[in-house]
Amino acid sequence: MSRKTLVFLLTVIFITTLTISAFSTTTVKIWTWSQELKSVMEKVYNETMKDSGIKIEWNAILQSQYDQVLSLAFKSGKTPDIFFHAVVKPVEMAGRGWTLNLDEYLGEDFFKRFPAAYFYEGVDKINGHIVAIPAKGDYRIARRGWMYYNIDVLKKAGLDPEKDIPKTWGEFLKVAKKINEAGKGKFYAMVIPGTKSANIARTFRGITATLGILEPFIDWKRGEYDYDSPLWKKVYAEFMLPLVKDGIVPSGFASLDKVTARTMFIQGRTAFYFGGVWMPGVFKKMSGGKFTHYSVAPAPVPDDGRAGYYPLNPTSPPSWYVSSKTKHPKEAIEVLKFLASDAFQKELVKQGYDLSPLVTIDNAKITKNPVSAKIIKLSPEISRIAPIPQFNNPEAGFVRFPSIHPNVWEIIGDCLIKKSSPDEFAKRLMDLKAKSEKALDEEIQKVKAKGYNVSRKDFIFPDWDPLKDYVPKK
Repeated sequence: MSRKTLVFLLTVIFITTLTISAFSTTTVKIWTWSQELKSVMEKVYNETMKDSGIKIEWNAILQSQYDQVLSLAFKSGKTPDIFFHAVVKPVEMAGRGWTLNLDEYLGEDFFKRFPAAYFYEGVDKINGHIVAIPAKGDYRIARRGWMYYNIDVLKKAGLDPEKDIPKTWGEFLKVAKKINEAGKGKFYAMVIPGTKSANIARTFRGITATLGILEPFIDWKRGEYDYDSPLWKKVYAEFMLPLVKDGIVPSGFASLDKVTARTMFIQGRTAFYFGGVWMPGVFKKMSGGKFTHYSVAPAPVPDDGRAGYYPLNPTSPPSWYVSSKTKHPKEAIEVLKFLASDAFQKELVKQGYDLSPLVTIDNAKITKNPVSAKIIKLSPEISRIAPIPQFNNPEAGFVRFPSIHPNVWEIIGDCLIKKSSPDEFAKRLMDLKAKSEKALDEEIQKVKAKGYNVSRKDFIFPDWDPLKDYVPKK
């Protein structure tokens, strides 16, 4: 082979390699349970990241199967590059060894795009490293417990959607009976999607918050679980139990899932639906944008007055993580930056799927949905900043609140199905308290065994007032 031929062949090989490299792509796998995120993600990503050389493989897994599938993925080594979670907190994710330290790849300017409270030690910062960022939502705006109402159903029942929205439990039960009498089985006042405890929580979380009963159900004044509080018996006897005893919710609610319940609301078969801040986007997608005759109001309060507010704290919104097992950390970080971009977050708000945690975005100005705008406006009236153990001691963030079953929502669901007496309900909660206290002590001991200085004192805020914003001591 002549020298000239060899040079020619090497040149061809080099040019071919460059061409292949220029058009090669890296696939970044993202896991979530949110179909809504998927639809917004695909639209904006195709518009803004089409020339990035990074392809997205998006998997939306059923929420009921998510934890199991994610655990199996890490055991097998076939993990997503980026994953989402709204229940298991960053401290536990980091403890499992599943998280990449984001601050090793991203500078201060990136994290300044979020409120600083997200990056308290024990929130999204674990052992000095930031391991998560908020995926969506603004913790300063109440995320759950909103009461949506179908305007057309109220009118059919002879009610004024402007004047007859119930503000107290007694008013709600009175209005509900009137709706059911008018509906004659064709439509109802409300439904309880009772197939899962999470669905029951969606229904009653806002109601219990009006009493100062706040997840994770710790009485912050005592640093103990509040299941012994007479307020639980009060809300069960005065609001929850009448819903089933008086036939306000249709029988068979235990087999009703959230999709069916939401469909009933859209189709005008129920007047009220209790849900989160993301519901306007869900209703829009489910109805193809045709369902607009609805609005939102705060959850009704006890007849003798409000005793608490919906809790605001930076641990409440869902988070994005980059897997510690990713084979493409640089590309995954680029996709994470996209998920935290103004372009993606603005579209999320515009579509009504949620609000944005970014300090660079004014949610009220961007949202196109009047119901979402109303939520933003009303939020200060129904919510207050609540304590978290990290305010007392950053290391307390390493303590995982135990999962006890049946949990309080499962007990509520079972008691409503059986129409158990308030005394029987209170008795079951006392049993839950005993199990929960023991389990929390065990979790604290586990953290202490790892060398962290934590105790039950970290869970006590003697000056906490459920009717006021809690101001952390510096």
